[in-house]
Amino acid sequence: MRIVRSYQLCSPNEYNCTVIIGNFDAVHKGHQHIISEAKAIAKLHNNCKLAILTFEPHPAVVVK
Repeated sequence: MRIVRSYQLCSPNEYNCTVIIGNFDAVHKGHQHIISEAKAIAKLHNNCKLAILTFEPHPAVVVK
């Protein structure tokens, strides 16, 4: 696992990936299912990498 704080820190060979976006505050069964589905989609697309985009701080903190 690699944490990237800005897309500008990615090399061009990392651009071709499957991305899921969500609030992954814990990896419960629902998140596990979403990640599993995304892995299957990534595999269908020439076995590209899977990226997970989440938010920090949690959006609920920002909207309060």
